[in-house]
Amino acid sequence: MSVGGTGELSTKRTIRAIHESDLEQFLESVNLLEKARQGELKCADCGEKLVLKEIARIRVHESGISVYCYRETCDNSGGG
Repeated sequence: MSVGGTGELSTKRTIRAIHESDLEQFLESVNLLEKARQGELKCADCGEKLVLKEIARIRVHESGISVYCYRETCDNSGGG
């Protein structure tokens, strides 16, 4: 932990990100690019089909990969 500029304790957290220009390459590396191009991916929260330009967030976890849309009701906040 470290003390921030406001005197409050904060923890360092590594944030892994994929730039939009690298999205297709990443999706190809995990065998999801064709599904994204064909609209076969579904938002992990609302279940709506997603095409490439509708992917807001990707979460990699032990059981697989989840994709999320831009809808306010979906977990696109980056947490969890």
